[in-house]
Amino acid sequence: LFAGDMTHYLMSHFKHLLGGAIMVLFLQYVSLDWWRKWSSTIFFITILILGVTAVYGVALNSAPRWFGIANNTFQPSYLAKIMLVMILAIQLSERQKYISDRPLLPPLNPQRWATEKDKERNLRILIKTSLPILMPVALVCILVFPSNFSNFSALFSTYSLIESVIS
Repeated sequence: LFAGDMTHYLMSHFKHLLGGAIMVLFLQYVSLDWWRKWSSTIFFITILILGVTAVYGVALNSAPRWFGIANNTFQPSYLAKIMLVMILAIQLSERQKYISDRPLLPPLNPQRWATEKDKERNLRILIKTSLPILMPVALVCILVFPSNFSNFSALFSTYSLIESVIS
């Protein structure tokens, strides 16, 4: 049924598992303060890599969604998923006092924007809660969508789930 040596695939899989286990062991000792401090920088680098991949991506399996470094390739959309969840968690924790007493999104009904007081309140909601949370999601989704619809769907679903839990 199978011709040839299959140990190559087994060893390759084992190397990836070992690398992942070492990374998990390393990352569990990184403090939350470090992640809070550096997550914006890592997210920015992720956005740059997504942009470079969109223009100069390595095409594997007829999809230019891979980023190549030396002889290794990876999909930056996977890193974007992790960083997006991290950025959203930080944004939500920083805006917790705003979110607890007002909605995450302003009302979409034009009648709820009628008075000057409503306009001020809704603009405050938009500026203090909606845009800081929506902008990273929109940026990542725009960069991921053209080359990788499945990861776009996963990213958007993750955001939708987080937003529905908060509301």
